[in-house]
Amino acid sequence: MDNNTYSKMLQIVQNMTNDLNDNMNFESFDSKYYDFKQDHPKIFNMVKSDTNCLSKLKQIQQLKINKEQKGLSHYDASAAFGQSLADEYLTPKES
Repeated sequence: MDNNTYSKMLQIVQNMTNDLNDNMNFESFDSKYYDFKQDHPKIFNMVKSDTNCLSKLKQIQQLKINKEQKGLSHYDASAAFGQSLADEYLTPKES
C-alpha cells in the first residue's frame, strides 16, 4: 500500500472515530462505512473496539516511512511497534 492510499485510509479511520465519539449508533455506522468494512474488515472491527486504533495506525505509517526513507530495518520497525504494544498493554498504569 503506498503512502497516499494509506493516508486516505487514515482519514477514513479518523472520520469513523469521530462518528463513534459522536455516539453514532452501530447500525448507521455499519451502513455508512459498508464499503470500508468490506475492503478492510479487521481495521473496521478494530476501530469499533480499540479507542487507540488511529494512533496505532499512524505509528505503523511512521515506521513504514522510516523504513523506506531512513533505512530502518524490518526487524527494528517490528521491535519498535512490539515495544509500544507491550508498553500499552503490559505496563501497569499509575493510579
